[in-house]
Amino acid sequence: MEKLPILRILILVEIKSILRSKYLKHNILSNCYAVLIALFFIGDKNYTNEIFLIIWTCIIVAFPVIGISPFFFSKDGTIYQAFLIRNISCNLYVEAKIVFVIMYALVFYAILTPFILQCKGIVIFTYFAGALYYLTFSLIVMTYYSSFDKYKIDHKKSLFFNFSGFSFTKVILAVPIMTPLFFWESTRKYSVGLMILFGILGIMLFKFSINLI
Repeated sequence: MEKLPILRILILVEIKSILRSKYLKHNILSNCYAVLIALFFIGDKNYTNEIFLIIWTCIIVAFPVIGISPFFFSKDGTIYQAFLIRNISCNLYVEAKIVFVIMYALVFYAILTPFILQCKGIVIFTYFAGALYYLTFSLIVMTYYSSFDKYKIDHKKSLFFNFSGFSFTKVILAVPIMTPLFFWESTRKYSVGLMILFGILGIMLFKFSINLI
C-alpha cells in the first residue's frame, strides 16, 4: 500500500477520535477563548503597552504545545490493533500522529497571522520566531517521550507511550528561557534571535529524535 493514502486514513481516524472525546473538545475550546482574549489586545490600535503585547504573543504561540499532547498521546489500542491487521506499521502510525500535530499547529498559526501582521515589528518577529521554536521543540519532545519499550509492548492489546517527564518538559517549552529578555528593550532582539536559533536547531534534532521511537 502507498504511504500517503494510509496517512490520510490514520489522520481521519485521529480527527474522529478527537470529535468523540469531551476532554479534547474542552481543550480546543479553552485554547480558542484564550486566543480571542489575546486578539482583543493585539488588534487594539490604541493599546500601547508593548511588553504586554509581546507577552501575549509568547502565550498564544505556546498554545499548540499545551494542546497537542492529547492528540498524540492516546492509548487507542483498538484503533492500533485494527491498523496492525491491515499491515500498517507502528512507525507509520506514529508518523500520522506527528503529521496531524503539524497540521493543527500550522492552521492555528495561519489563522492568527493576519492579526499579528497589524502589530509592530518586534511583535511580528516574536510571533514567527516563537512559532518556529514551539513547533520544532514540541515535536522533539513528543518523539523523544513517545519512545515505547519494544520489549514489553503487547501489540495485541495497546500501544503504551512513555509519559515519564513529559509534563515537566512541556512546562519548560511553554515558558522559554529567553522570555525574560523581552522585558528590556535593548535585549528583545537577542530573545527573538535565540528563539529562531533554537527553532533551527530543533529542525535538525527532530530527525534524531524521531529515530528514537
